[in-house]
Amino acid sequence: MRRFLLLYATQRGQAKAIAEEISEQAVSHGFSADLHCISESEKYDLKTETGPLVMVVSTTGTGDPPDT
Repeated sequence: MRRFLLLYATQRGQAKAIAEEISEQAVSHGFSADLHCISESEKYDLKTETGPLVMVVSTTGTGDPPDT
């Protein structure tokens, strides 16, 4: 299985739910997702990451970034 890094940032959980769905669906396509909230930076290292990166981010209000 090919591995990829899947990061999400969410305010109310919608982006997390979408990222989790992507992670689940990836398996049927021969991929394995390493899923983390963007704020959990101690769990991944973008400087040394060699696999593909997928980011799911939802905005709040009038396009404000989520707290995470």
